[in-house]
Amino acid sequence: MKTKNKTIIFCGIKTEIIKSRRSTISLSLNSNGTATLKAPLFVSYNVISDFLNSRKKWLLTKTEAILSNTEKYALKNNGLLLLYGNEISLKTSQSKVYFNCKENSLYVPFLSLNAKDKVIDFYKNELKNYILPKAEFFAEKMNLNLKNITVTKAKTRWGSCSATNNISFSFRLLMCKKEVIDYVLIHELCHFLHKDHSRNFWQEVEKYNPNFKQNREWLKAHFYIMDIL
Repeated sequence: MKTKNKTIIFCGIKTEIIKSRRSTISLSLNSNGTATLKAPLFVSYNVISDFLNSRKKWLLTKTEAILSNTEKYALKNNGLLLLYGNEISLKTSQSKVYFNCKENSLYVPFLSLNAKDKVIDFYKNELKNYILPKAEFFAEKMNLNLKNITVTKAKTRWGSCSATNNISFSFRLLMCKKEVIDYVLIHELCHFLHKDHSRNFWQEVEKYNPNFKQNREWLKAHFYIMDIL
């Protein structure tokens, strides 16, 4: 697909303009506070400027939300993180990372040089423990041959499914609500049957996750999670 890119600063926000063979203009905000505008090749930059100005209030509001949330959730003593969509407190431990259910607190060895890596490993293991039995359950219901499942540090995708039906998930998915995690899992399993996002694909998703639209909207509203940790 032929594309033409340009980067501008709009209202202090780095905005990448991507012109390609498409029919509509769209604007999205990335988890790092930058924006992406996609437009047809034939659309002039004057039209693009008018479109950006019409979305100025939305863009500034969303950017402020991202910055405030990424500052709110920080890996520090007495800080906050998210677990299954709920806020948890961060406290200091001596050597390892562990979660105290009664205190709703994650204990972290902040003095350790690799404290962040230990927290990420904790999230990876917890997500595996949650998602593997769920994957087996839904794969059986959908009559699918489940293959490899991996948890990665991906920051641009919640999950992905390869051409050979190997699926992976970002450890940050553990910060989402359980019903949202289930939706992402079902979404990727449905790609075993449909490699696109056609009507048939979404019908398959809805069959096993009737509230998929609400879950998808939740992910859009909380995409700043991708910039946590």
